[in-house]
Amino acid sequence: MHEGLVVDDRIRKVGIQVASRCDCCDSGAFEDMNHVLATREFVERIWSWCAIRLGMRNLARINWRRRVDSWHRLARGSTQKGQLLGIIPLVITWRLWWRQCKARMEGTFESIRSVWCSILYWVSWIALRLKKSKALSRRDEEILKNLQLPIKHTVPMAMKQVSWSRPKNGCFKLNVDGSSVGNPGPSGVGGVIRNDKGEFVCGFAKFTGHNTNNAVEVLGLPYGLRNVRDLDIHDVEIEIDSMLVINWLQAKRYGLWYLEDY
Repeated sequence: MHEGLVVDDRIRKVGIQVASRCDCCDSGAFEDMNHVLATREFVERIWSWCAIRLGMRNLARINWRRRVDSWHRLARGSTQKGQLLGIIPLVITWRLWWRQCKARMEGTFESIRSVWCSILYWVSWIALRLKKSKALSRRDEEILKNLQLPIKHTVPMAMKQVSWSRPKNGCFKLNVDGSSVGNPGPSGVGGVIRNDKGEFVCGFAKFTGHNTNNAVEVLGLPYGLRNVRDLDIHDVEIEIDSMLVINWLQAKRYGLWYLEDY
């Protein structure tokens, strides 16, 4: 994405003059990123095979960035096929670059079938680790079967009633939450403090800038505790709906380094 691959075109751009000849082409074409990853005949056949098997329209003669963007626009986290549409372009890209490096460094020229079987292997390995789909159409099921991938059936939606209970006598309760529009995106935290009769004591809401969901879930707690401190409350029960934060507090260690300071 940042044009960091060591192709002849990139080497020239940093001021090193080289005679460019693609190691994987009989014609010895000029080697740039798009030639290696998107436009030469061998590469287009790989992209075409994958597109056909996933029920996508194959876009010929377009550069690598546009090709990957076209897949990612169709990617969805709620279905297995949608998750694969986000991941497969990365697998193809890595495998094509691997082939190019082997040709240049080792003089080994892998066949299109060898590269394709390798891509299928890695996609199968990834498919085993995908989360279950929230929806799976008959067409999506056919595509997964054609790729010989395991089908993870939809997760049934379960309704659960949740009720708020008053804290013990003489105690207060702090409820906090946080969310972002997008992940990351504009975010905010909020909370409310009630006494042992269930009466409202204090509430707060605060804009917290551009943050991830994880960050605002964590940020909600210190903001709530500052209100507890300002009200000189010493006995408080805390309720929060983020298992991420709860697990961190219980383990006394944090899984995301950039949130440790909080």
